[in-house]
Amino acid sequence: MKDETKLHHQHTIKLIKNYIVANPENKLTLKYLSQQFYISPFHLSRVFKFINNQSLKNYIQNTRLDKAFGYIAYSSLKITDIASITGFNGTETFSRSFKRQFKISPDDLRNIIKELKHKNHLPDNIRVVVQNESDVLKSNEINSCIKNFSVMRKQKSSSQNRSLLSTLLIN
Repeated sequence: MKDETKLHHQHTIKLIKNYIVANPENKLTLKYLSQQFYISPFHLSRVFKFINNQSLKNYIQNTRLDKAFGYIAYSSLKITDIASITGFNGTETFSRSFKRQFKISPDDLRNIIKELKHKNHLPDNIRVVVQNESDVLKSNEINSCIKNFSVMRKQKSSSQNRSLLSTLLIN
């Protein structure tokens, strides 16, 4: 692929990724995104995977789940509302996907966070801040904790994940 073409594709994919992050509640399908960005579905699928090393569908799912993680951990929104605003069709589908991704249920995560706040291991004023393009956590330490937890979660069982999350959030 020519450098000029690759740069153009990278720019287009960056725009699409920003759109996905900013609009998780929309019905984000290959067809919909290809229409929005005037690119053929086949070409979008192929280029997205080439540039990101993951399918568009997986990227959308992971983005929605990462946003949901932040909302569950640092907002008082109901799980059903979080499922809806992150683009899931129902709470059951959301919970199943969340547990598959993070190896902990949304309710268990919220309970751990509440317990840690109650024990004064986390400040009460940590909240998700909604900005134009994405949801950003106020604290870089908490954000890096979530990243560390996300990386390590795949290697641990559910009970190990709970203690790992507690350890990461306390430190």
